[in-house]
Amino acid sequence: MNTVNSEFERQKQRKRAVKKGVMVLKYAALAVASFIVLMPILWFMTSSFRSNNEVFANINPFSLREMFFGTYSLENYRTIFVKYNFARTVGNTLLVCFLTITIGIFV
Repeated sequence: MNTVNSEFERQKQRKRAVKKGVMVLKYAALAVASFIVLMPILWFMTSSFRSNNEVFANINPFSLREMFFGTYSLENYRTIFVKYNFARTVGNTLLVCFLTITIGIFV
């Protein structure tokens, strides 16, 4: 009787170990997938604070060190808002969205 219980306990422990292993593999796969999906977003966000020369000079070979460490400035944002009047475009978009939502609610 004692050997039956100990065998049963060993099987339970194996099942728990397999479940934990599967969970570790799932989370590892999710972490890799998240990295692959988020990497381009991080790249264009950090690139928006750099000059074109600096962004494209460090593109090959690609490295995380070059991506996150460098000189950052708000010059690109100043250019887009001052030279190209981007604030008006954003305002028009927000107005159209607000009116569409408001009319949609009433209809």
